[in-house]
Amino acid sequence: MAESNSQPLFSLLVNTASSVVSNIASIFDDDPKPDSLSGFVRNLVYGTEIESEPSHETLPESTPTIPDTTQEPVAEEQQLEQEALVNDELPLLNVHLMKKIHPYLPPLLREAEETVLLYSLDEHGISINTLYKQTSEKGSCLIVIKDDNQTVFGGFCSDSLEPQTGFHGNGSCFLFTTVSGFQVYKATGKNDYLVLSEQHCIAFGGGQGKFGLWMDDQLLNGHSEPCATFGNIRLSKDAEFKIVHLEIWGFRM
Repeated sequence: MAESNSQPLFSLLVNTASSVVSNIASIFDDDPKPDSLSGFVRNLVYGTEIESEPSHETLPESTPTIPDTTQEPVAEEQQLEQEALVNDELPLLNVHLMKKIHPYLPPLLREAEETVLLYSLDEHGISINTLYKQTSEKGSCLIVIKDDNQTVFGGFCSDSLEPQTGFHGNGSCFLFTTVSGFQVYKATGKNDYLVLSEQHCIAFGGGQGKFGLWMDDQLLNGHSEPCATFGNIRLSKDAEFKIVHLEIWGFRM
């Protein structure tokens, strides 16, 4: 009797379990493998456990390096500026260079109506005597030189450029160059060797036998060195240079 009674009970349990499994599976017919079920229930319903997907994205082993292009526009702008300051056109003192020099002029000269070309190699010939004839008693002036390396540089003289004995000028004198971008070198006050204008040469700065800028009486050869008067670097690429073009400009008030 006990054996016969156990068989219906076992069949009832099996049928009940099958019914439960079928009901659970029917609930998820629209989502055949729902991730929300526990592994045990999914194994119970589908026979195999489904591995859950990672909850976050896998990051690359290394982050790609983004090229830094922030310096490219700056470099391009500097190149364009340099080309504007130094080109094959005359006059050397073009509007771009004058804009750079203007803030360093004495306040009164900043109010000048215009700059006036007093002397140039092309117009007046290669002669220091002619140069002095054109610049004597004309007041403050700018000297602009272009050398055989296509570098433009020069200086500001606070008074007339004319033959004098010894150095002259005041603290408003300065040197400038475009050798590595536009730069100005004001008088440091360390000495009074500001401007020298004699029959055999024209020079700016001095001390220990070094001139910041020097030209011979042929207006052909020159040299530049760092000097104490202006605390300048060498204005030209090479210490010794050939003068390709020379201009001297005055100011009309």
